[in-house]
Amino acid sequence: MALISLPQSFSISFLRFKGLPLGLLLAMMVTVLLGYQFRGMNLGVDFRGGTSLEIDMKNAIEINVLRTQLREKIGHEVTVQSVGKTGKELLLRTDIQDPKLLDTIRSVLGETAVYKKIETIGPKVGKELIKNGALAIFWALLAMMMYVWFRFEWQFSLCAFVALLHDCLGLLAFFMWTRFEFNESAVVAILITAAYSINDTVVIFDRLREKRLDNRGKGLGMPDLVNASLNETLSRTLLTSSTALLALVMLYCFGGEVISNLSLPILIGIIIGTYSSVVIAVPLLIWLPESPLKPEHEIINADTGH
Repeated sequence: MALISLPQSFSISFLRFKGLPLGLLLAMMVTVLLGYQFRGMNLGVDFRGGTSLEIDMKNAIEINVLRTQLREKIGHEVTVQSVGKTGKELLLRTDIQDPKLLDTIRSVLGETAVYKKIETIGPKVGKELIKNGALAIFWALLAMMMYVWFRFEWQFSLCAFVALLHDCLGLLAFFMWTRFEFNESAVVAILITAAYSINDTVVIFDRLREKRLDNRGKGLGMPDLVNASLNETLSRTLLTSSTALLALVMLYCFGGEVISNLSLPILIGIIIGTYSSVVIAVPLLIWLPESPLKPEHEIINADTGH
């Protein structure tokens, strides 16, 4: 007996508002621009430079109390995270690069603390990490765009790219408006979001291509085929997304501070990626000229490699 039962096919008019995909993309761009102007990006130590320390404590310690003591002693904000279940393993981060910083921290933690790892990241290294992260996202999006172009048509590729751009902007808006720390984990979250989103999009594109083949000689227009494809795959999209979201909610609630900080952006990203596949990527096709269908054997060969 199934725990969750959804209709095999819905009857939702996704194309009722033709300009909705472009409107959502424009709204997301405005949200990011406003966020950049009024909130800015809370860059982590990985990108802005600073000092990171991994420390083992002899006894468990109250994080909020320690954070307050360090802020008063150093005179600057210090990020303190518990990275273990015992409460004895700590991760300290600050954007200060002072040789005397370690002595100040020792005076607060005591001599029993064991310093497992100490890293100092300069501004130049931070800028290099930002550049590499941006390049990683760019090449990943380009590779996905080329894959969709090869498997389908250039119109599909362009629509998928616009939806992926919307997803990336959505996560950037999340980091800006919530002031959530943007670090290397944020780049990972963006890449995971893009991968999940393109997977949903390709499934719908594949159904659309099948319906275009079946429609030969029947006279249905592209809007009707797009709407039918979206409705027929919506059940699958909702169920797979719900499964991933359920796991991420559990990680966010019970995974500890470090795991929670990684899982929350991915959770938000999957929500954004799921609706962008349904509401942006596929509906955008009706704005573009329709290419003639390839012969069916060519389409099969493109997918199987034979």
